[in-house]
Amino acid sequence: MIRTARKNYKPILLYVYSKEHTDLCRQIEEMLGESAVRLAAGRFLCIKIDGDDRNTEDFRKDIGLKKDEAGLFLCDCRFKIKERYQGKSSLDDPKEFARHLKEFAKEHAKFAKKLKVLDKMWAKVEWAKKKQRWRDYYALLEQFKKKAQEAGGDERAKDAQRAIESAIKEGNRLLDEAEKLVNQVERSFRWGGTRGFRQDLVYEAQKRLMRVSSRYPLKELTQRGARISARLTAVCQEYQKRLQEEQQKNNKK
Repeated sequence: MIRTARKNYKPILLYVYSKEHTDLCRQIEEMLGESAVRLAAGRFLCIKIDGDDRNTEDFRKDIGLKKDEAGLFLCDCRFKIKERYQGKSSLDDPKEFARHLKEFAKEHAKFAKKLKVLDKMWAKVEWAKKKQRWRDYYALLEQFKKKAQEAGGDERAKDAQRAIESAIKEGNRLLDEAEKLVNQVERSFRWGGTRGFRQDLVYEAQKRLMRVSSRYPLKELTQRGARISARLTAVCQEYQKRLQEEQQKNNKK
């Protein structure tokens, strides 16, 4: 049911009946039998479930219903409850309720249009991840978060944020290691000159910088990586310069 509603972007008219609420349920069923309501309900995926059945307990809990709760619920295509009709006064006028169903379906169509855009964008996110196109992947995650906020929220935005935060954490860990290695290279060169220069540490620092650049191309990581890379380049250039000077002196001798 959930997959059908989600796939077709249809709003949901959910009726939960219970022996504990016979008067309410009788009124709901009488109203749902009205021709105007039946016609308006044609725009919805209509679902009726037994609120007393233990087999539906997990489902009811997942969509936010309490134990023994009954009534009529208007949900979006993600099964998020938007409106509740659980009191007689709210169900007195079938024609007014039918009019409201039409308005709800109309507003849901606008929401569904935004959701379709998000779905297409998320498909691109998953494709970029599968193809390991990390620059596109993180750029799309940022775009998705922005679009989700404009659309009123989407649970996948949390997944996007977690993925970005995880990348930043791992990227910073690698950059911390790269920075420590650069510090060691600078110290070894300062104290030992060209003979003390640690090319092996340069290689290890470059590996980490390249890993961050290729796997976690996020702005803050790129900027930090550029600063560390500039320090490494500077010390390597100074090493090469001094090495040439020493070679020239030796040649003169």
